[in-house]
Amino acid sequence: MSNVYAFTSLTGGAAGALDALAGAILATGDLAFGVSGGKIYAYKFDSTSEAAEASPGIIAPDSGDGRWLLAVNSIKLGTFTRAMGAASGDVAYTGVGFKPTAIIFLASLANKGWSVGFDDGTVHCALFSYGTGPVLFTLVATSSIYVVEDATPKSQGAIVKTLDADGFTLTWAIEGTPATANATVYYLALR
Repeated sequence: MSNVYAFTSLTGGAAGALDALAGAILATGDLAFGVSGGKIYAYKFDSTSEAAEASPGIIAPDSGDGRWLLAVNSIKLGTFTRAMGAASGDVAYTGVGFKPTAIIFLASLANKGWSVGFDDGTVHCALFSYGTGPVLFTLVATSSIYVVEDATPKSQGAIVKTLDADGFTLTWAIEGTPATANATVYYLALR
C-alpha cells in the first residue's frame, strides 16, 4: 500500500516542501499532492530513479535516493474580462506557467448570458444561453466562448488560435453591436 503525502511548495527544503520529504522513508509508488504557485500537482515516487532534477517534472529529495515524478498534469485556474463592444481580433493571455493542451472556459455577462466551452486548439465547443426568460441552451461547434447579449444576436465569441508556452491566444469575433459591458471569463488550463 502506498503512502500519501501533502506539500505546499515544490523545492526549498523547508517544512512543507516536496523535496523536504526524506528519500529514505519513501517507497516506490508513494504519492504526493499539493498546490504550489497557484497550480495543483500530483507526484509519484520512484526509489530507483536518478534523473536530474528539473522542476516541476522531476523533484529530488534533499536527502536519500529516488525522485518525485510528476504523475498528473498541472492545471491553472485564471480569469479575465472581455468588453462586449471590443473589436474582433487575436488576444494573447499569459501567466499560465506552462503550455496547455486543453482549456475549459466559463463565461458570463451579468443578467444577460453565459457559456461553458472546451477547446484544445483544434476542437471548439460551447454550450450557451441568454436572456432572462425561459432557459434555452444551444450548442455551437464554432466557438469555445460564446457570450450572447440578446437574440438579435449581439455577441462575443472566441476560439483558441494557439496554445502558447505560457498561456494561449484567442481569436475573438464580435457579432452585431453589443453594449460596452464586460463579460467575465474563467478558465481552467490543463497541461
